[in-house]
Amino acid sequence: MNTFIKSLSLLVVTAVFTSVTVDISAQERDRNRDRGNREDRGNRGNFDRSQIMERIMERYRENLGISVAEWKVVQPKVQAVMDNRISGASGMMSFFGGRGSRGRGDSSTEKTPTSELRDLLEKENPAKGEIKAKLAAYRADRKAREAKLKKAQEDLRQLLTLKQEAQAVLSGLLN
Repeated sequence: MNTFIKSLSLLVVTAVFTSVTVDISAQERDRNRDRGNREDRGNRGNFDRSQIMERIMERYRENLGISVAEWKVVQPKVQAVMDNRISGASGMMSFFGGRGSRGRGDSSTEKTPTSELRDLLEKENPAKGEIKAKLAAYRADRKAREAKLKKAQEDLRQLLTLKQEAQAVLSGLLN
C-alpha cells in the first residue's frame, strides 16, 4: 500500500510539473499576443524547455524566499531533486500507457529495466523465470532511484531554514 501511495504521489508530482510547464507556455503566448508579437504562430507546440525550467526555478526561488546569492548554492540541489523526480516518474509513466522514448520519436535505444520488463510483458507467453528476473531488475532500479531522490532531498533540506523546508514540502520538492 505504501508503494502504491508513493507511486501515486510521484504520478501527481509529474502531472503538476507538466501542467506548470503547459501553463507557463500558455502565459508566454498570451503575453506575446498582447504585445502584438505574432512570431510564435508558426511554432505552436514548440517551446524552449530551458526557458520553462528557468521560470520554474525562479518560481521556486521566490517561493522559498531565497536571495539571488544564496540561490547559487541552493539551485543545484533543487535541480537534483527535480531531475530525480522526473527520472523516477518516467519509468512509471510507461506503465500507465506512455511508451517512454519510443512513443516520443526519440532515437534513444537505451534499454532500461522498465522498458525491458514492458517489452517482455508484451510477448505472447513470456517465461516465468524471465518475468521474475526482469521484475527483480525493475524493483532494484526503482529502489535505487528512490534512494537517489531521498539523498537529493536530504541534501536540499540541509540548506533550508525550517520555514523554507515547509515551503519546499508544499511545493512538492520535499516529502
